Amino acid sequence: MGYFMKWFFLFSLVMSCAHQVVQDGGQVEFDYDAYKNMAPEERLTYAQTIVKRERRNPEGVDLEKINTYPQTKIKKIGVVLFETQIKPSRSGLASDRNIYLSESGKQALTESFYRTFEFELKKLSRTMALEWMSKDDLEASRAFRSYGSIFRDYMLNRSKKISDLDVFWKKGGEKIPETSLILPANMQDVSLLYVPAYELMGGAKSSQHQHHWVNDMCKELGLDAVVVVAVSADWNRGGVDKRSQAVITEKMEIKVESTILYPWSTHHSILASQKKSTTQKRNMVLAAYSSQAAFPVKITLDPSEETFETAMKNIIFPLNVYTESLLSLMAQRMVADIYQTY
Repeated sequence: MGYFMKWFFLFSLVMSCAHQVVQDGGQVEFDYDAYKNMAPEERLTYAQTIVKRERRNPEGVDLEKINTYPQTKIKKIGVVLFETQIKPSRSGLASDRNIYLSESGKQALTESFYRTFEFELKKLSRTMALEWMSKDDLEASRAFRSYGSIFRDYMLNRSKKISDLDVFWKKGGEKIPETSLILPANMQDVSLLYVPAYELMGGAKSSQHQHHWVNDMCKELGLDAVVVVAVSADWNRGGVDKRSQAVITEKMEIKVESTILYPWSTHHSILASQKKSTTQKRNMVLAAYSSQAAFPVKITLDPSEETFETAMKNIIFPLNVYTESLLSLMAQRMVADIYQTY
């Protein structure tokens, strides 16, 4: 019995390790001043420490040997999801003045971030036989339009930049566009109101959401894999906590996440090559990535200083600079991993 229990314990340990998430990178805080002075060749090394990578073996596949399977070689890929959450933090919304963005302002920022990310991905892939499918070609496909919802386009001019109509100072209780911020009230639970798609599709585990959508697009467009991205940014007004009396500093926090997904048909193909089979239809994750930054901002000002110019200087400009830097580092690490599948 003792021998059997020992064997069972070792078997259980091996099985649990097979699905254990392995993490590396992300141990260093992002330093923009150091980043902007780096030579291009130094940024890949920096990306290894700033961007955290998570990997976990799917059923029957060892990710350390992923490039031994012909099905996992990525030659054609596309960014199929790029979503953002850009807003003040929920702290102090009831009474404090803060800086808000209009619907078109947030869309303009989102599209600017996407263009930056796409440019970095294509620039880093120039020496590789890697094709990044354009956003227009992806969205024109039948499979892309077969799932999900169509959202209103708030930008009539694609070259739109943030204007004084897009950034404004408001106090809790004043009229704020619902599409700019949804205010919880009367202790209602609004958690089901909006579930970010990345939370359903991203991460190191197998994707259980929209797996047919990803698979159908890959089949129709000849994609080997897809990328899903989420960017969140919120800024917190300072003050003193009413209960603990702790001082709350004014700061902005930015987080960038992305995941490379193989369609479930690739997973099935790999298992078939090993004389195995599965009924599981889940996208297979090559790797999931995340990076973040936090830095002080200035929100509490004299009313005479609450202008468009100060909002741009104190919130929008640092938001742009830090987010684009994190996206660039994310692209560095992702392309390096894609190259390893060759």
